[in-house]
Amino acid sequence: MCTDLNGYFGSQSSFSSRGSNVETLSGLNAWFRMLTKKILRPEEGFTDRGKNYLWTSISNFEALRDLGRHTGHIMEVEQVAIETMDKILAQQESNFKELQEGLSKTYRIRAREYLAFQLQLMRSLKWRTNSTIDRLGEEQTLAYNRLASSDNNIMKSITILTMIFLPATFISVSAHKQVPRWDEICF
Repeated sequence: MCTDLNGYFGSQSSFSSRGSNVETLSGLNAWFRMLTKKILRPEEGFTDRGKNYLWTSISNFEALRDLGRHTGHIMEVEQVAIETMDKILAQQESNFKELQEGLSKTYRIRAREYLAFQLQLMRSLKWRTNSTIDRLGEEQTLAYNRLASSDNNIMKSITILTMIFLPATFISVSAHKQVPRWDEICF
């Protein structure tokens, strides 16, 4: 998983059973619930930050490219997680039929609803990731256009300076005259 969260997962990877009931820990979704909470908690802060744009500086194209690559990897991970959740949800019904004696009806309903909610949450995050990728592509295009526009302005300045000084230089060289100084021209 390419999410640069090794420190986050390393420091919080132990699953404490203090304060938890036995049914939650022994249930089919206990580890799945822990994993989705760890994935979704960091994700909440990474989208829609608003004013902390990398592309305010025109020369930061490498950071934009890295951000685009990283966002693409997150989208791939989300797609795999969605497919896995779909399969778990499909398999959950047959598992509950086989384990009817050990699990209460309330627990089965809650587990099914929780998994369906997490699946919908991951689908929503995928839509947000798609939107982020689209916005990032548009911002990259805007940054390239700004750079091209500034290059265009520089070329215009060089062209104007060349058009002003080159003809006078050409005429003075061809007529063997010195280019007049500004203090001689001014009245």
